Amino acid sequence: MKDQRIFIVSGFPLPTVKHFVLHALSQGKPYIALLVPEKFESLAKAFVEKHNLKQNLRVVVGDVAIMHLGFSSEEYRFLLKNVTDIYHFASIYYQNSPDELIHRVNIEGTKNIIRFACDCQNKPPLNYLSTCMVFENHSGLVPEEPVKSPSFNSFIYKSRYIAESMIMSEPINWRIFRAPYIAGDSRTGETEKLDGFYALIYLLMLTHMKLPIPVPNRGKAPLNIIPIDYLVKAIYHISSNPDSINRIFHIVDPHPISIETALELLSRYSGRKIDLFYPPVDIIKPLVKFKIFRKLTPSYAPLFDILSQFIIFSHSNTDMFLKDSNIETPSFESYINPMLDFVKKRVESRKKKIEEGGEEDPYNI
Repeated sequence: MKDQRIFIVSGFPLPTVKHFVLHALSQGKPYIALLVPEKFESLAKAFVEKHNLKQNLRVVVGDVAIMHLGFSSEEYRFLLKNVTDIYHFASIYYQNSPDELIHRVNIEGTKNIIRFACDCQNKPPLNYLSTCMVFENHSGLVPEEPVKSPSFNSFIYKSRYIAESMIMSEPINWRIFRAPYIAGDSRTGETEKLDGFYALIYLLMLTHMKLPIPVPNRGKAPLNIIPIDYLVKAIYHISSNPDSINRIFHIVDPHPISIETALELLSRYSGRKIDLFYPPVDIIKPLVKFKIFRKLTPSYAPLFDILSQFIIFSHSNTDMFLKDSNIETPSFESYINPMLDFVKKRVESRKKKIEEGGEEDPYNI
């Protein structure tokens, strides 16, 4: 293992983690210590077995929210001595989560990962997957820089800002990757939770009636969305370059279409009618600020975040480190059909389960 890159990756079983692990192992042969909470251990072992990863991946039971990440003393010492790269993907992002859990994972968990990074012998860079929603109440062009005027409605987004700030204030090497709304795989449309834009597709699949959709900003705001396979490719490529240390990266679509155009494409490809109406943004913005709204409609809260923002994300750092690669953002139109097909299958599966007396709504919509 002397010259081999050894990763520790947190966040399993999040889809981003699964995609990242598979992509990293397809590009080279790093050795991966996959940090997995005990309740997900059997799921992680099944993942390893399914993809034949035993040679290059070890499931390490632990918890980011516990001191020393919940490892045994022997395990902790081994990792401190050998880890060369840290990928911290663990986070709570579901809007209905209790604040105590969000604080425990997103803030305390990041503190523990920072302590681990500080103690590591090889001084590995800490690669942190954050969210573009650290700019929740901003508008206009935002740079790949620390947030200067933080303002939040959601504690989830505030916790990610706090995590970013803690990482950048420590004497460690770091990279922060901010992602917008993450869609499923651009080839298959597959995702694990039907929220955000997927929640809208789900609604379309349930009715043939014309669906009214509020679109602030006259629908001219950019649609900030990327597929998960593009995200993990960009993170792996950028983090493999030592010159990218201590920078922030917006992993976004450099040529986003407008929300109005995206909804028109969705209507055309789905064969469903959408009735766009244009309320003043001053009406929508206060609505999404209400905590009760986010708690009662957790699957749709990310969708209203998408619809109510008018933000253009600078991506000059990302462009600089991807320019010599063949990694390009797929156009939204290129993966809208896979998204639709995937949701259709889920709707059919849901109907079948209901007919058989199974769970009423296994997708939390």
